[in-house]
Amino acid sequence: MPGLDEAGDYTRKVRFRRTAFISLLAATALFLVSFTLQLLASLQRWVTFSGTRGPTDTSVEDHVYDYFIPGDDWEPIGTAAQLLGAGLLVQVLGLLAMALGIMLLPATTRIFSRLGTAGIAVLEAVLVLLVAATFTAHGGYLLASGANGTIPGMQIGPGVFWTMFWAALLGLGALALIWGNRLPAAGAACALLIGTTLLGYLLATYVVAPIFFGGSHDTARFTETVVAASTAAAAIALAFGARDVVRRADVGVERA
Repeated sequence: MPGLDEAGDYTRKVRFRRTAFISLLAATALFLVSFTLQLLASLQRWVTFSGTRGPTDTSVEDHVYDYFIPGDDWEPIGTAAQLLGAGLLVQVLGLLAMALGIMLLPATTRIFSRLGTAGIAVLEAVLVLLVAATFTAHGGYLLASGANGTIPGMQIGPGVFWTMFWAALLGLGALALIWGNRLPAAGAACALLIGTTLLGYLLATYVVAPIFFGGSHDTARFTETVVAASTAAAAIALAFGARDVVRRADVGVERA
């Protein structure tokens, strides 16, 4: 019967929106946890360790202390590498939670509807797994480096670097476009997460950190703090997205 079909369809939409809302809240919380871990890592370098440097010691800005991408001559600082690695892995969980929430929402323009729900879902899944794999590899690499006090035998060479660079950038960029169609705040969150990729780190090093904290690219301070702020900004954007999902549900109830 039409009435029963409409009622069943409405019930499914309510359940989907409720699950989407919970997933987006979970993603927001996970991004905030990731931000906190990344922030603690950066403070170990730029506050705690920096305070121990004397006039004749190697400057805290020296590249040997860069833990975002440890090099051959890397010198670990406390648990900074482990904290960043853990933060990136938690960010992966946040990305997966966000994916669940967004993929339960309907497309808002005809072009995505015509492409087919199944086709879009497959594309989204592939992109999410691509980005998640990149962050997981990076986070795991940092955890191993921090635990051993030295970089693993298989370091991030040019080939691996550029693969991770483009995979994360193109994956998040595509998700920003697709998810922005369903929930603009989610598209913004994906764009902001680019700040935690290798491209984001380079921009923080050469542009953002020098502007806000002074110095040139080789003397800029709080570079990793700038990267962490990108995750915090993504969390804030996603919180607004969760609010928008609730508002849409309220509008739907009023119309019904």
